[in-house]
Amino acid sequence: MYDSSFITRLRKLGARNLILSYDTLAGVVAFSAVYIYTGGGISEATAAGILSSFATVSATLFAIVLTGLTIITSFTDRLFLYAWQDVGEFENIVTTFQYNLGLPVVVLLFTLALQVEYHRLAMLILIAVFVYMLFALLDLVGLISRYALQRGEFVKQQVEAEIEQEEIEQDIPDEELSKEELHRVREQLAELEKEKE
Repeated sequence: MYDSSFITRLRKLGARNLILSYDTLAGVVAFSAVYIYTGGGISEATAAGILSSFATVSATLFAIVLTGLTIITSFTDRLFLYAWQDVGEFENIVTTFQYNLGLPVVVLLFTLALQVEYHRLAMLILIAVFVYMLFALLDLVGLISRYALQRGEFVKQQVEAEIEQEEIEQDIPDEELSKEELHRVREQLAELEKEKE
């Protein structure tokens, strides 16, 4: 039975792996690099253009990830879906997509908040979260690639099994009754009917 709670599924997937990953490292590096390069923060005038770009990119990424999730869940055939569900991977892929759908929303809300009231340190944090989101998207691409390769292998095995089954069926000779055998069977049936009478 699947777990409808996103937090529980995220814990099962390994929230620690999502946080202690190179995605987080990229965000920390981006924060440090921008902090050092700008001398402690970005001016509000400079940040206005960046915030506008972040909002556009986040909305676009949200649409792309949602489309990817829709494609994977809608166009997966029943046998492959059953196999993934059986090994517990389908729940993981849905959870990963759901997590990656949340990141653009967080960036978008953060961006809107900074457009209302600007803060230099918050802008640096937003840049770190944005970079984290981009690297998490690369992880998602890797997951989709693995999914596609596994699906290809699954289809290959299905086709090979069908070909093997057809070859086995061709090797079995057709057991057609000859005219004499058919005549003999009819006679035996006629005798049985006479005995009943």
